[in-house]
Amino acid sequence: MVNLDDPVGICACLILTISLNAITKVTFMVNPLDFAPDYSSVVMGISNTFGSISGIVAPMMAGYIVKTGSKDEWQIVFYIAVGFCILGTVVFSAFGQGSIQSWAKIKPTQRQMTSESEVTQT
Repeated sequence: MVNLDDPVGICACLILTISLNAITKVTFMVNPLDFAPDYSSVVMGISNTFGSISGIVAPMMAGYIVKTGSKDEWQIVFYIAVGFCILGTVVFSAFGQGSIQSWAKIKPTQRQMTSESEVTQT
C-alpha cells in the first residue's frame, strides 16, 4: 500500500488488512480461555494493558518521524508498523500455546473449597 498511488489499490489493501486483522482477533480473544480458563479475565486485563502501550507510543513515534508530511516519511512509519506485525506473528507462532498451563490449574480441593465458601457467604 505504501508504494501505491492508485486510490482503488490503496482501498483494496486497507480492506485486505482489516480483514486479515479480524482473523487475528480469534486467537487473541480466545487464547486466554485456552491456557488459563479460571484466570482468563486477569490474563486478558494484563495483556490489554501492555497492548495499549503501542497506542500511546505509535502516535508519538509517527509525530517524531513525520515532520513535513511527505510520502517518504509516511512510508517509514508504515514499514515500522509492518515490521512489528511480522515480529508479533513470528513470536506468537513460535511460542504461543493453547494448552492449559501448570500455574493455571486449580486442584479439585481448591475448587470445592471456593464453591463452599461462596455458598456460605451468600
